[in-house]
Amino acid sequence: AASDVYKRQAIPSSDGLVFISIKNIIYCEALSNYTKIHMKDGKFHIISKTLKEYEGLLSNYHFFRVHHAYLINTKEIKKYVRGNGGYVIMNNDVSIDVSKRKKELFLKKIDNGFFS
Repeated sequence: AASDVYKRQAIPSSDGLVFISIKNIIYCEALSNYTKIHMKDGKFHIISKTLKEYEGLLSNYHFFRVHHAYLINTKEIKKYVRGNGGYVIMNNDVSIDVSKRKKELFLKKIDNGFFS
């Protein structure tokens, strides 16, 4: 939907809340009970929420959990490389593994145009 462009997420910071634009997130990475959110500008935010919580918040905005440790913005995928599970190369040139468990659903969603 057109309103997705303006969708923002409030994330806690040391002194309050930071509002980030969801479309500027490249991927989220699990760090035990924290989540590291990697942004398009190269910055990142470390939040005291689990990746599972972010998966729930972002799954409606073209995000897909490709691995137990990674939730990616599918609009930021540059390339998918086949392999056991394979891996994706994001627009910031970071390679992220796709787990064997997630590969089938991931490829099915690509075929169904979910990521376009």
